[in-house]
Amino acid sequence: MLSQLLGYSRSAFQIRRVITTVFVLFAFALVPAAAGSLTHSGNHTGFIDHGGKRRTYLLHTPRVFDGHPLPLIVVLHGGMGTARTARRMSGMDAKADKEGFFVVYPNGDGPFPPFLQTWNAGGCCGFSASGQVDDVGFIRKLLQHLRETLPIDPSRIFVTGISNGGMMANRIGCALSDVVAAVAPVAGCLYTQGCQPLSPVSVVAFNGTRDKAVLYNGGIGTTRIGYKVNCLSVSECIKFWVDHNHCRPQVQREERGNIIKETYGGGLNGTEVVVYTIKGGQHAWPGGKQPFPFAQMPSRDISATDAMWDFFTHHPKTRPVTTATAAAIEIGTTEKP
Repeated sequence: MLSQLLGYSRSAFQIRRVITTVFVLFAFALVPAAAGSLTHSGNHTGFIDHGGKRRTYLLHTPRVFDGHPLPLIVVLHGGMGTARTARRMSGMDAKADKEGFFVVYPNGDGPFPPFLQTWNAGGCCGFSASGQVDDVGFIRKLLQHLRETLPIDPSRIFVTGISNGGMMANRIGCALSDVVAAVAPVAGCLYTQGCQPLSPVSVVAFNGTRDKAVLYNGGIGTTRIGYKVNCLSVSECIKFWVDHNHCRPQVQREERGNIIKETYGGGLNGTEVVVYTIKGGQHAWPGGKQPFPFAQMPSRDISATDAMWDFFTHHPKTRPVTTATAAAIEIGTTEKP
């Protein structure tokens, strides 16, 4: 009898958690953003039409802005999340105000926006993947729109995201290598099928060893809502980018506390590939906030937002190198840039 009561109590508690989360998400969706020109400091809402749908985004313009070209960081929410949960979780607005860059938080797609939104990252996730939503085309169109609207430095466009958003950041690195200088997947993985970048792209990744959704050693993980995620191991994902960028295979390894930093340098056009391993880290944005009340707790051993910004500042886009040029470099018929 006691076990039955305890089982019922746990089930009721889980139901209450889900109901609470739905109301929290709904509240986030209803909070209005500041209006006005996109060049005015603060938060703005916007939309573009793509693929027969109206796609929305949030934009943050830094407090100190003199009209000169600034970097742009694209932050992609996780599966079932929203632009506002990505803003809250990453703390990127505060970083933008301090360092001086634009931040855009696009919304994914789903059957009941702004709920249950996902990204079509190639092998995952949800409605966007099963419905073959053209999220790559949406992000390309969004970047073009923002470059036409804002003074953005075209050599300093970066993409990050968590979970399904981290997977999408990797896919953007594959598909928009002509535009994006670097990507920073957090608790994400790479689906290599169809991934054929035309240019080198620097990568900095953040993965926890106790992530049960995106398993550090690869395989099928499970999210808190029961969704199954099948991923390559972190080492396989990193190797793909190391090989693509023609980085040196020798790794520079640093360890401090629960953080292991591995750097592969010497890539084409000064590109690097770096992976931060968080020992004991879970499925969360290191140094950030929980996107939902029952989400896993972020590690406090490192701030992913601070670390990726430092990485981005050292890896702008230089002149493009195509795969044909890279192949010529590989066989020694031309010099490495």
